[in-house]
Amino acid sequence: MESATVINKSKDKDSNYIGTYNSNPIIDTTVYDVLFQDGTVSQYSTNIIAENVYSQKDEKGYRYRTLDHIYDHRIDNSALKDSDAWVVSKNGRKS
Repeated sequence: MESATVINKSKDKDSNYIGTYNSNPIIDTTVYDVLFQDGTVSQYSTNIIAENVYSQKDEKGYRYRTLDHIYDHRIDNSALKDSDAWVVSKNGRKS
């Protein structure tokens, strides 16, 4: 296992971002530049990065923390607020 840092979204030769963001992670095709400890930078899609973050286990099957920090996180007006975080059941009850 090797540690790496996602440094920014990847751009093509015309400075356009590669891939398309979607709130559904299954169809999110955004590509990011990833910096490795040896100084190399490679491009990886959102799904490959997420798969590697969530699938780290040791030889005995124990999971361990692989994500140390989230830098430069942003929130916009489409984010769910705590006051709006309700689930409505089939019978109409909010919980």
